[in-house]
Amino acid sequence: KSFPLYSRFKSLFAPALNGFSHCFVQSMDDLKKMKSLGVPEEKVSVVGQLKYDLSPPDSMTVQKFKETLSLLRKDILFTFGSVRTGEDDLLVSIIPDLLKLSPNVKILLAPRHLKNVQVVQDKLSKIGVASTLRSRMGIQTIPERVILLDTMGELVQSYAFSRAAFVGGTLVHIGGHNLMEPALAMVPVCFGPYTNNLPEAAEALVQSGGGFQVQDVSRLLECFKRFLDEDFAKQAGRKAHESVLSMRGATEKTVQGVLNWWPSEP
Repeated sequence: KSFPLYSRFKSLFAPALNGFSHCFVQSMDDLKKMKSLGVPEEKVSVVGQLKYDLSPPDSMTVQKFKETLSLLRKDILFTFGSVRTGEDDLLVSIIPDLLKLSPNVKILLAPRHLKNVQVVQDKLSKIGVASTLRSRMGIQTIPERVILLDTMGELVQSYAFSRAAFVGGTLVHIGGHNLMEPALAMVPVCFGPYTNNLPEAAEALVQSGGGFQVQDVSRLLECFKRFLDEDFAKQAGRKAHESVLSMRGATEKTVQGVLNWWPSEP
């Protein structure tokens, strides 16, 4: 995101960047940007995304969260994660049709920013869709079919027992959030056309057959219809997971690279 600024003031930033012994970047596109700023190619290494090396949540934590949401074995959960402003209107518009796909369908929607949870709940209420806030759920509570995640740190757990997931920031001009989080949990990933923040991940998922890129929200509805077939969803989830595995290793490469440049003992 800072590249246009760096390019504009290249004479200022180039000496600073060349002051580093070595630079580790995420992608070939980043390498090209560094070269354009005057950093020699031999001083730049592409290591990939560190976030793809994360581990999935442990099974006990996931099971406890699933019980908190009062989900049954027969339930089909679709999770909408990291939903951005403007994107919420698009997704809210298809929720009634999603719920009609099967009486077992449930939806968990997680706005990217918690301040927007009440806004989304009001929008759902206006079209006659009742929802439950995650923070108000307890063992005795029977939630509505739509759950709004208004807590921090639980989205990845929701992905872990979803039939399929949509990752936000991709139906609006944001550029996308972490597409590999659901894939890490062997869950098929749906996303919109705007993936400029992580083009390699989007391409890898689509090519593997575990990612489904749609151009608009109506096509997203059609995409989720396919995941009513549990076997199809599981197969797509395995392919999504394989794409994550193919992109892991950035942490090891970075650590090894740093050690290679670490001054040896006299």
